[in-house]
Amino acid sequence: MDAIKLTVWIGEDKKLIIDLPAEVPVGLVDVQVTTHAGIKAKSTRNKDNNREQLWSEMREHFRTLLRNAGMLSTAHHAPVGWIPLTEEERMKLGTLPPGSRPTDEYVNEDRGAY
Repeated sequence: MDAIKLTVWIGEDKKLIIDLPAEVPVGLVDVQVTTHAGIKAKSTRNKDNNREQLWSEMREHFRTLLRNAGMLSTAHHAPVGWIPLTEEERMKLGTLPPGSRPTDEYVNEDRGAY
């Protein structure tokens, strides 16, 4: 494994705790902190407004990162001209064929032993 890139938020306490995956080898590593110019911490005078503003800025920052990486979903609305299913069509989609195993067996099979 050559590199792991994490994007994190550093709070006013300036502490950062990272739990790394088990496959990360033990040994010497380089840690680099690069700040993002678009998001800066606010003063703590008006904490509630600051907190909301910080979350808003962080959300937009991460939306921009996802959009630039081509990973931001914008398909959260039905396509134009869609026709809703009838009650019968929905029932047909949600009903197993005759002679099928019970649904809980399929669920247990997917979950495996736990």
